[in-house]
Amino acid sequence: MKIRLVISVLSLILAVSLGILSAEYTDNLCSGLSRQVRAAADKRDAVMLQQAQEQWQKRVPLLSTFIPHGHIDRLTETLVRASEFLKNDELSEFDAEIGCAIHQFGVIGKYDCLSVRALF
Repeated sequence: MKIRLVISVLSLILAVSLGILSAEYTDNLCSGLSRQVRAAADKRDAVMLQQAQEQWQKRVPLLSTFIPHGHIDRLTETLVRASEFLKNDELSEFDAEIGCAIHQFGVIGKYDCLSVRALF
C-alpha cells in the first residue's frame, strides 16, 4: 500500500515538473523568436527571418509533443507566407503576416498544458 502511494506521489511530482519545464521552454523559445521576427520585420531582413524560420522548424518535433499541431502548423504557415511576401516586395501583406506571427508566438508561448491529445 505504501509503495503505491509513493509511486503515485512521485508520478504526480514528475508530471507537474514536466508541465512547468515545458511551459518555461515554450515561453522562452517563443519570446526569443518573436523578438527575432520583429527585428527582421523592422529591418526588412529576409535572411534574419529565414533564420527564425529555421530555428522554429528545428523545435517543431519537440513542441508537437505538448502543443496542439494546429497551433504549430498555423505559425509555420504564417512564417512561410511572410517570407514570400517579403521576397515579392508585398510589404503591406508582409506586415500583416508578421503581426499574425507575433500574435501566434504569444499564444503558443502561453500554452502551458501537457496534453496527450497533442501527440495525435
